[in-house]
Amino acid sequence: MSKGEDRNLVLAGTAVVKVAAFEMSRPPYRCEIRLHAELDDGYSAYAAQLPGVVSEGETREQAIRNVTEALDAALRTYGEARQPIPWRTPVEPLAEGEIQTWIKIPLPNP
Repeated sequence: MSKGEDRNLVLAGTAVVKVAAFEMSRPPYRCEIRLHAELDDGYSAYAAQLPGVVSEGETREQAIRNVTEALDAALRTYGEARQPIPWRTPVEPLAEGEIQTWIKIPLPNP
């Protein structure tokens, strides 16, 4: 794998997700992902630090992969518009039944 390809891969729990390539000079951002098991099977997932980034999947891995892609799209949109990323700090405490995991994702240049 070439150096250029490597920076476009994101470790998402146990899944590796290819995200869009954009120029980045900063190290990847470590983002908290929270999962919740749904009553009718599957999982919902959201980025704890960035409001509005949500997704779902039939398995934990699929939900993590899907929310990682949603987070990548949101970050690219902020970067292309040259808008600041509205990170939520501090994050809310884990809700009952939520599962916490972390991903690393590239950030757009300021």
